Amino acid sequence: MVRDKEFGTSLEQKLKARYGSIKSKQYLFSIIIPIYNVEDYLEETIESIINQTLNFEKHVQVILVNDGSPDNSEEICLHYQKKYPSNILYVKKENGGVSSARNKGIEYATGEIVNFLDSDDILAKDALEKVYEYYSKHKEEIDVVCLPIFYFEARKGQHMLNAKFAKTQIIDIEETPSKIQLHVSSAFISNEQVQQHRFDESLKYGEDAKFVTEIILKKGKYGVLSNAKYYYRIRKSGSSAIQTSHSSEAWYNASVINFSKALIDMSLNKYGYVSRYIQNVVMYDLQWKFRIKEIPTSVLSKEQKLEFIQLITQVLQHIEDDVIFAQKYIKFHHKIFVLKLKYLDSGKDILNYLYLKDNIKIFLNKKMINSLDEQRVYLNLLEIREDKIYIEGMFASGFEASDSEITIHFKDQEIQTEKVSRPLSDIKIWGIVVKEIYGFRAEIDCKDLNKEERIEFVVKINDVKVKLNYKLTQRIPFSKKIPSFYAKDKLILYPGKTHITVVPNTFMRRIKKEFGMTKRLIKLMKIKSGAKKALLVRWGYNLLSVFKKKPIYLFMDRVDKADDNAEVLFRYATKRKDGIKKYFVISEKSSDFNRMKKYGKVVPYGSYRHKLLLLLSDKLISSHADEVIINPFYSTKMYYKDLMTFDYIFLQHGVTQNDLSGWLNKYQKNIKLFITSAFEEYESIINGAYGYSDKEVILSGMPRHDRLVNESKKQILIMPTWRMSLASKLDKNLRRVYNEDFVHTDYFKMYNGLINDERLLMKLKETGYKMKFVIHPALKEQYVDFTQNEYVEILNPDNITYYKLFNESSLMVTDYSSVSFDFAYLRKPILYFHFDQEEFYRNHFTKGYFDYEEKGFGPVIKNFNDMVGELIKAIENDCQLDDLYRERIDSFFAYSDKNNSQRVYDEILKLDKKF
Repeated sequence: MVRDKEFGTSLEQKLKARYGSIKSKQYLFSIIIPIYNVEDYLEETIESIINQTLNFEKHVQVILVNDGSPDNSEEICLHYQKKYPSNILYVKKENGGVSSARNKGIEYATGEIVNFLDSDDILAKDALEKVYEYYSKHKEEIDVVCLPIFYFEARKGQHMLNAKFAKTQIIDIEETPSKIQLHVSSAFISNEQVQQHRFDESLKYGEDAKFVTEIILKKGKYGVLSNAKYYYRIRKSGSSAIQTSHSSEAWYNASVINFSKALIDMSLNKYGYVSRYIQNVVMYDLQWKFRIKEIPTSVLSKEQKLEFIQLITQVLQHIEDDVIFAQKYIKFHHKIFVLKLKYLDSGKDILNYLYLKDNIKIFLNKKMINSLDEQRVYLNLLEIREDKIYIEGMFASGFEASDSEITIHFKDQEIQTEKVSRPLSDIKIWGIVVKEIYGFRAEIDCKDLNKEERIEFVVKINDVKVKLNYKLTQRIPFSKKIPSFYAKDKLILYPGKTHITVVPNTFMRRIKKEFGMTKRLIKLMKIKSGAKKALLVRWGYNLLSVFKKKPIYLFMDRVDKADDNAEVLFRYATKRKDGIKKYFVISEKSSDFNRMKKYGKVVPYGSYRHKLLLLLSDKLISSHADEVIINPFYSTKMYYKDLMTFDYIFLQHGVTQNDLSGWLNKYQKNIKLFITSAFEEYESIINGAYGYSDKEVILSGMPRHDRLVNESKKQILIMPTWRMSLASKLDKNLRRVYNEDFVHTDYFKMYNGLINDERLLMKLKETGYKMKFVIHPALKEQYVDFTQNEYVEILNPDNITYYKLFNESSLMVTDYSSVSFDFAYLRKPILYFHFDQEEFYRNHFTKGYFDYEEKGFGPVIKNFNDMVGELIKAIENDCQLDDLYRERIDSFFAYSDKNNSQRVYDEILKLDKKF
């Protein structure tokens, strides 16, 4: 093993003593692998080099550079170094980053060709053989040979820059400047050039692109191979540097200065101008920065954000308009913003409009880039209620929303649409709205319909009218891809190429349309899985629907657990004699499955009966909004979406305190009744970007609050929420697997430390209090990691009844969990442990109306010792609620009675009259 001098060992002495001729031996290849936290991948990477078709021991030098890795990577390195002492060199250094590790490896590279293989990637077996054959023929012309990149593990497919590998060739960067090479690990470079360059250690992102670009500029050419492959791992854990880059400050200002501006200066120094190749390299990198909708203040301050914009504006002065517009991974509106930013101080009109009688064309530098007749409307919601059709959509064109007017043509009528705000759809860059999306809604009255009619969409801009095509989004109950139909109440809708057809709903028409679906499904059975099953389910539905006499309501909490709002409401609803068939849906494997049979009819989740009942149901009533609740058909939903006509009632599984509009908005979930419990919560949803009105959102209280009763014992409840970054992957049964790295996280250390703190345990012993620790269900596989003791019980979330814990506990310790609202409802004290506040909001939620400091129901504690101190103080005070927090709680909730279930159920019964 080779160590740096700072580790106290002479480098040259170590080389001579242990490796003899390894420094002087001439290899064909030197493969430098920087290593940090890759114990799960490193062996596979090294084996991919050893198992090359090229003789490894004769021709390949591997330099393993341990960059201060804290895991067990060193053991793997030493194992392979011992096995191949003449080929594998192991260098250990203090952590300095990937560029530092690669630079250290360059010092020992003796091969004719050098490659910087990432420590979690692999090479195809014949990669080195193919590279050497090609390089040996063309080394007078080129210094670099590159391989196409293919993804594996969490993603399949090819890298977006792989087009240049269509054939093996030499690329002249002056002749084809758009064919850029940014990835150093898939590049093989002459050692002569490598020794003259070093990676920029001030760069955390783009250092490899800068390095390889500097070398390509030397000869202005590089080779590409079509017949070899580089396999790039996209980690399922999402933990690689490229997957987490956007939340790092270094990805912004430092990257623009040390990468974009540095390459521009390099080109100016070499040529006296910025070459189009450099322009393409820089703009390709910048386009990802223009895709960022918001830059969190935790990443860049206002001053840093302003500097970032100024830096990018300066860089854009060196990039030609056509290079900007040629970028493939930003949309039209992003490109227009880039150009506006470039010409911000010049006053130049970047676009020209040509008005025709039946069209408007947009030109950039005399080249047409857009036209009105190429636009389309996007339909987000389309529903039949009796003899009326309700449509909501948006117009996301290259034209200003303020100049546009959408109308609907139906039965020789021109129906004016109502313009609606669609803030979630507006295109944003760095928090700036660069394109306001035109949202619209309309109601089409079909009461006199007696024959087939068309629904067509027309846009009018400055007296120019153009008929538009349309695109169906996920919530539309029929499909163009597999042409289907939507039959409900008095109407049938089905898609045409540029219009939607509407006809009266008769039995014969429905049967005829269903036979059409049957023919399409029979054709699909040969190429699509699930088509045969869909055929059976659809005809089963059609048969059963004929005999359906009573409304059907389905109730559901989690797939594998009840004990939430849906259970409480179901138990209440079964006592109401209203002629409605009511079923509770839950996994047959759940411990709650048999228990729920005491209260009513229970159906196994995912069973044929469940799926048929869902298609026949009038209401789906759930405390959760996950797709598995609404759609048990998963990827085969396309075969059934026209039959899924139930109203979705969202009971919530906690008070909404953060802005969840990006997930729960009308165009994602189409919630027909949205239950709220608190005044500010209700207002935040009505007035937020959710898209709902007081017709859908009600202030009624949560059903599960009906069973909350203060039965306090000397018991403290610790119940933190989950962290997305800590939850492990799902297995094929949609259950999370155990995460071995969990015990190394701050989250685990904080909470395990708290429940085992000697000061706290002594106070519990002294006062007779006990503690119960409950981890979030999304992390339940990790509950075994926590250390139980005489005074603290670790509970498996699968085997608890939440409301009993709330009722019996005297104080709660939590973080950002909505369970704190249930506890507060009982007027009991809460301590909020916010040791990772900035990170939590950066990675999880957009902060909403609820500020813990100003509106919380207890003190907010941000470090461990203060948390222990506050908890001890609360125990000494016998867990009394301060008057300040009692007043906050009293003014927060709308109701504190036991009538929440009744209010909610009565609103569900009224629902049909609202629409």
